Amino acid sequence: MIITPENGFQIDQWNESISDWRNVVYIGTNGEFCIDNGYVQLQKIYDSVPTNQIIIDPDVGFKIQKNITPSSTPTWFDVLLIDNEGDVRLADENGNGTILDQFGLDTKFIKWFKNMEYNTGFEIYDEDYMPHYWDGGVSTQSSSFFGSRSLMLVPTETSMRIMRGSKGLVNPQWYDDISHKTRVSFHKKGGKVRISVLDASNDFTPFTLTDENGNTGSYIEYAYNANWVPESYTVSFEHGSATDIRVKFENSDSVENAYIDGVITEPDYTGKRPSFYTEGMDSVTIGENGVSIIEYPSTVHGNLYVQPEIPEEADENSVWVDTDDPTIDDGTTTTTLTWASPRQVNATSNVTLPNPASAKAIEGSTAHSGVVMFCIRNANTANGVISVGYDSFAVYLFPQQSITVRCIGTAWEVV
Repeated sequence: MIITPENGFQIDQWNESISDWRNVVYIGTNGEFCIDNGYVQLQKIYDSVPTNQIIIDPDVGFKIQKNITPSSTPTWFDVLLIDNEGDVRLADENGNGTILDQFGLDTKFIKWFKNMEYNTGFEIYDEDYMPHYWDGGVSTQSSSFFGSRSLMLVPTETSMRIMRGSKGLVNPQWYDDISHKTRVSFHKKGGKVRISVLDASNDFTPFTLTDENGNTGSYIEYAYNANWVPESYTVSFEHGSATDIRVKFENSDSVENAYIDGVITEPDYTGKRPSFYTEGMDSVTIGENGVSIIEYPSTVHGNLYVQPEIPEEADENSVWVDTDDPTIDDGTTTTTLTWASPRQVNATSNVTLPNPASAKAIEGSTAHSGVVMFCIRNANTANGVISVGYDSFAVYLFPQQSITVRCIGTAWEVV
């Protein structure tokens, strides 16, 4: 062992092959630290029992270990391991789970199933500020949840997710090959909140819920909290043949308003709360000043209807694919179209379109603009053109040329 101001601290070992001393441990005057063929072990001991240790070993790599048997004869498992091949492994407090290895991220920890909850941003349904897919409460920006709108419930008020038309349904049979459990997570602040999940296909019978701490019941109640917390509140439940589940919130506080946001409904295939929030179906991206509005039934977000009947109360800018009239009209003398005419038309003479304003009266519909479309082809083989028009609107087609026109409520336009 040598300690000198010029060289620092070193432990040397005689090497017969070179007939000289070689450094085994060396700490230089500039702070260099070297252990030749070395092994470093840093250990924490409590009441004579090793609890944690850090090991650096060229044969293994770097690892942080925990003693899982509280005795002087430790049983170690790797909490973190970076081996000499470059693989990284990270385990939980019980030594379970690999997050990173030579193949990348362990898929058990990827959130890959979409949020099944409709309108989870609580966009406005109408001028009363009712959330689009919920039957109670108001959608407010005063909650200060990352600039979005939240569901506000006054004391004793309830709100349950509902269906509008064919939208809003969450059917656990869609993912029963993944999990026979479903998890609902959400954020809250303010008054006490009860959450229950009802089997709408069985007289709205409540499922038995289990919360983060193992508590069970037909509902779970969460206490008052003054502000949002980073972790979501989360409940899980088993289900069988249910085909329609409904989430219900109740402000069980007698004084404070309650605010709810970030609702997620998804298959519980990990047994843990979701790692991050994702928007649900039909949720609107937050615009300027945090405004998120669905003006129902007139909205800038149209829908695609693939069905034989004309859709009722269709949103503006929607498209209807008429499956009841899939073939092209064989008639060659069609000159005046009606709303009952086939949507694909062969024409050999000028075509007159229906009055666009009358589209709103089809089968009692109140808003059909943007839904009704005709595809018209000039079936003439000889030279010449035909005119497709209504009032001042007109388009001229050469032989075999075709166009698609769409009713926009007060006029026709070429798509």
